[in-house]
Amino acid sequence: MKPKTIAFDCDGTLVDVSSIRHLVNPPDKNFDAFHTESVSCPPITWVVQAAYEAKRMGFKVIQARNESGLGFDP
Repeated sequence: MKPKTIAFDCDGTLVDVSSIRHLVNPPDKNFDAFHTESVSCPPITWVVQAAYEAKRMGFKVIQARNESGLGFDP
């Protein structure tokens, strides 16, 4: 039997991106700058803890970010 999977989005869920959200607001959306700056943003601790707890409970935990993302792997 395959483990159940739970996905956590990075930007705004696992990571507090409120200080850089302006980089992706219209009309000058700059996702490259946003992703570069996001590595310096703080985690949202209770969500990260929930991801670790889900893994402990047997869930496969994935994060919704491309390969150059944060490398989060609970």
